[in-house]
Amino acid sequence: MIVVLDTNYMISHLEFIQQLSQLIPLHIPYTVVQELDGLKSSATVGNQARSATRFLLEHIERFVMEQESTFVSDDQILNYCRSLSPPVLLLTNDTNLQLKASIHSISVCGSYSGTPNDFYHQYFGSVDDCEMTIADMDAEMKPLDPVLEVMLDIQRIASHLMASQVSKHLETAYGHQWQEWIKQEPYGLLDLFETVKSEWMTAFDNVLPKSLRDQLDALISLSKDMERNMRIQKSQMTRGDLQWMVTQMTGFVNLFQESEKQQFSDMMTSLFHKVQNAFI
Repeated sequence: MIVVLDTNYMISHLEFIQQLSQLIPLHIPYTVVQELDGLKSSATVGNQARSATRFLLEHIERFVMEQESTFVSDDQILNYCRSLSPPVLLLTNDTNLQLKASIHSISVCGSYSGTPNDFYHQYFGSVDDCEMTIADMDAEMKPLDPVLEVMLDIQRIASHLMASQVSKHLETAYGHQWQEWIKQEPYGLLDLFETVKSEWMTAFDNVLPKSLRDQLDALISLSKDMERNMRIQKSQMTRGDLQWMVTQMTGFVNLFQESEKQQFSDMMTSLFHKVQNAFI
């Protein structure tokens, strides 16, 4: 059975999805990635959309990502499900989509009250009955493009290390209520660069080198290219682009405490060499 996720399910059941993705491969239609990106600035579900996007980036190996969609109608998720070999199970809270899916003999699941293990046993039976587990998928899939792997490393450093430091400096500038002042929290690489640019004078002018400010527009542009590459699972960036980006990211070392600066610098040096080796 193939399990497909809708955007609203990613947002409302993220913890469930995080656990379920450790048991079975999950399919993400291209339009879901687009919709999550569009919801990042939402006043109501922006935080959840950013969390879902960050989880996809950090654990992309657990998902089967559709490349650029060829479907142009309003029923892109439904059409994606219909393009797959049955049986297909669609996870969605959208009652209209549930009805349309049922008409086309696609199984649906709305809010699920059980645990991920319960879900697994209900729809897949025992491990022996499961058509494809994560281990099976890993064995059958080609190794991840080394350039895409480097992009994942860059995104992880942005999400785990740099974003936390940027947040600390925003809190220093605005106080504990800084999230009420900042339109977009610095989770991923693109969000991080955009936030630093918009809040430069308030939070970063006396911390980061002035030369870095002049490079933020170029870093934002490259971050968009990187996200696009990750979505389509195809590396189109050059070694020069990625090495330049890593070099500029090294300039964020001043965000860290003295005891952490060397570790961050060493990590960036290692990442620079990894970029070089990825293109050999």
